[in-house]
Parts: sequence; C-alpha cells; structure tokens
Amino acid sequence: MIGSYVRTDPSTGMTYAEFLSHNTVRINVEMNNGENGTGTGFLYQFESTNGSILGALVTNKHVLENSQSATLVFNPTGKDDKIDFNSQKLVANIPEFSSYWFKHPNPDIDIAFINLAPIIIKLAEEKSPFMTFFRRQNFPKQEEWNELTALEQIVIVGYPSGIWDPVNNLPVLRTGVTASHPKIDYRGRPEFLIDAAVYQGSSGSPVFLYESKDVFLGRELNMGKDKPRLAGILSDVFAYEEHGEMKSMPIPTIEKKIPITRIPNNLGIVIKSTQLDGFIPLIDKKLEEQKLKKHD
Repeated sequence: MIGSYVRTDPSTGMTYAEFLSHNTVRINVEMNNGENGTGTGFLYQFESTNGSILGALVTNKHVLENSQSATLVFNPTGKDDKIDFNSQKLVANIPEFSSYWFKHPNPDIDIAFINLAPIIIKLAEEKSPFMTFFRRQNFPKQEEWNELTALEQIVIVGYPSGIWDPVNNLPVLRTGVTASHPKIDYRGRPEFLIDAAVYQGSSGSPVFLYESKDVFLGRELNMGKDKPRLAGILSDVFAYEEHGEMKSMPIPTIEKKIPITRIPNNLGIVIKSTQLDGFIPLIDKKLEEQKLKKHD
C-alpha cells in the first residue's frame, strides 16, 4: 500500500504477507485408484498438555483419505537462516502414507494433520527445509472474536486449480470477505462462510483475518488488523447440482475437470481454527507412546 508502513515480524524479518506465503505446502497425493490429487496444507505447531511441541502439516481429512502415497516440496534454508530460492528444492516422497497422518477425533470435523518430525529428520540429511509455523497464539484472541463484525477481510493461501509458482515453490494468495458472522457458529457447527473464489486444490487452505493497515491497539505494536490471525481451515464449497439444488460439498482434490452439472458459487465453508485443539488428547497419547518405546 503506497505511503503506508509495512509491518514486519521482528523474529523473522519478513512482512506478515511474506510469512503467509511460506506457511503452506502443496500436497500431491496418489489415490488408491491410481488418480492424482492436489490439496493445500499449512505448517502448525501443536503444544501438548505438558508443553511438548509437535510440528505438523494441517489439511482436510478428505485430501488424505484413500491415498497411498504423498509428495511434499520444501524450499531449503540458506545463509542466515533465510529462505534459499536458488538451490534445489527438497522433495519428500512418502510411500505407505497412512502411518504419517491422523484424523480429527470428531468424525464430523474435516481436519487432519501429517506428523512432520520424521519427514524433517529425513530431509535434514540433505539440507534443512525452510518453514514458518503458526501456533495457537495466532488464533484470534477472545476479545478479537467478540469485536468481529459480520463482514471482515480475509486472506486464503493455497493452490487453487493446482496453480502455484513451481520455480520458487510458492502458493497463491487470494482475498475475500466473510459471508456469515465469524463468531457465530454457522448452522450450529464450528464453521463460518466466506465469499471468495474456491477451486480444486484449495482444500485445507488456511484462512486468515488480515487487513494490511497501520492499526494500533494501545501500545502493542504487533496487534491489530495488520497482524494475521488464523481464523480457520477451508473445507467445503457450495455448488449447484444438475437439478438446480444447492448443496455443500468437499472441495475436489482430483486433478480433473468438475462436471458442468456442479457449478461452484464461490461460497466456501471454513472450519474454525479452535477445532485444532481437539487434536491435543490424541497428541498427548502419541507422545506418551513414543516416550514408553524409548524406555523399552
């Protein structure tokens, strides 16, 4: 924005928008039937009850279901711990993929995560991957949820229709607005609607409340609408069926044209980021199991 002050994260030296562009990973999966699919995942650090950290790639459950293998591509870390665009990309090919990912404990919540620990260890044998993680601290604070209006600016980061920058391994950032009040549970579920173009490959995209403006709250420099807040995970899109009925459907991941009988109307369903907390009991259990194995 001309004439405005561009915020940077003091811990990384990147602008907030740059941070967003390095937070997602393009997920390529091979399905059990041999078809290929594309989805979006974003880097997130879970914190267990005892404070242990688990690095994860969060996406939709329907992106990973019925897949037999997956491929993830990362940029390497260069000098001074900055991203290296010029070196060869780090490619993680994951066969027998089912052991790497975990479903949300609530079967009605279309979220899953990939455990990155073994992937990072393997990639680091060549070079450390460059990663920017979001954490629970990046959710909207309770007072921020309460102050939201029915119409808020949002940013979606991902790979719509599989579009990305393969040379620099970067996603596409798109903007939109909320289409239902984000602090109210749409249809009684922990979701809200957005008005934005939603296409195949967008499944699992993080949705941020973000407005690049110079906003201060009190004396806190890094608060306000200029700092991205992880509001949720894009999951479904409304579409017209052949007979004219409007239905919500998971965003397609298979790389083929959607039949003309299903026409998206650019209303997406976003699962609220607070549902990520539902993984904590599962993570506590997995970490305890690993601890016990080390002592055997």
